[in-house]
This record gives sequence, C-alpha cells and structure tokens, in this order.
Amino acid sequence: MSISGVFMERREATWIVLALAVLSSSIRPAVAGLDDFKVAAIEVVDDYDQADISPMGHRPRSLIKVTLSSDVDLRDYARDGFHVGVNVGVCLQGSFTIDQTKDLMGAYVYDTLGNLIEHREIVSPPASEHAYHFYVDVAFRPLFEPAPGQPPPFSWDLRTTPEDICFVIRGAKMLGTGFRTNLVMIPATDIAEAIARRERAKKAAGPKTNDIRDRR
Repeated sequence: MSISGVFMERREATWIVLALAVLSSSIRPAVAGLDDFKVAAIEVVDDYDQADISPMGHRPRSLIKVTLSSDVDLRDYARDGFHVGVNVGVCLQGSFTIDQTKDLMGAYVYDTLGNLIEHREIVSPPASEHAYHFYVDVAFRPLFEPAPGQPPPFSWDLRTTPEDICFVIRGAKMLGTGFRTNLVMIPATDIAEAIARRERAKKAAGPKTNDIRDRR
C-alpha cells in the first residue's frame, strides 16, 4: 500500500471513531440482545496474513486479533444504515471503562464476509451464533510531531507493557440514533499470553528465508 493509501485508511478509521464518539450521547445503552458479546479468542497476527485488511507498509505489522461471539446479527444493523465500529482503549485503572486518553485506535468490525461497513447488500447466512473480530496494533508510535497546541497521540507497546483493554461495539446513524453493546474487558494477562504464544510459534517455525517480505 502507498503512503497516501495508508494515510487515507488511517483518516477514514479516525473519522469513524470520531463520528461514533460525537453520537455517543444519543446512543442507547446495551439492551436485550446486545449484551451478550464475549471474547472467543485472542491471537497475534501479521497484517499481511489477513485477507480482510490492507497491509500498511512493506514489513509485516503485528496486530492483536480479537474474535467475538454473539447471537446478534450486526449486518442487520449495517443494512439498516448504521455505521458499526468498535471503540477500544486501555481500561481506566481500577475501572471497567475505557480511558479516553489511551485510545488504541480500533475502528472496524469484521465478520466472515468482511468489513461490516462494506457490502451491505450481503445477507448473512442463518446462524444461531455469529462471529466477529477486530484488530489492534501490538505497538504504535506516531511518525510525526503533533501540531502546536495539540496533545501528542497515545503511543503504546503491549509487548513490554501489557494493559487491560476495554472495548464496546457501537453503531450510529448521522441523524443521531445509535446503539452500543455491553462493555468487555480483556485482562493484560491474556494479552501477554497471546503475545508469548506468537513468539513461541515464530521460534518453532524458524526464519522465513524464502519469504520475499523479509528481503531488504
């Protein structure tokens, strides 16, 4: 992906997060049917290995892939005009809420058919339980200094400093109506274990000597 493509994707993701935040005051709390979202799996993956996202650069980028399960069909909401996304960040210390100053920049939610924002004409296959996932960078450091007067964006490295992560799935329409699911927390110990599993798997697999992505 080109540098301009990277910035466009980042900007689009940021717009979605901001739109959901602006509309949050009118978003209903989780109601029956929207309060059963739970974490099914946590794993560390490379962006190059995921078919539903675009790599951002020439080298693989490590991501935490969080898979969820629920009996709610979020594509029904997408087809009804809701922009469905995820707000994810470090949990406030001692609290089961998101620290808004430590945003982990999650934006998109995916199912087996792809990004929920795209392909709204797709009808979900009948299922008693649906699987969703989203991605969070394992580590992030801004490339540029903030504009004068602007606070620096939050940077993190979950490899060296695992954190409790809180997230909520939200949906919003431009007219101001919306919804949110139950808030879910992923303990720092689970994050650390997922990263450790990935490192063990990489060591067991050995170097990828024939992988063109490793050539410099």
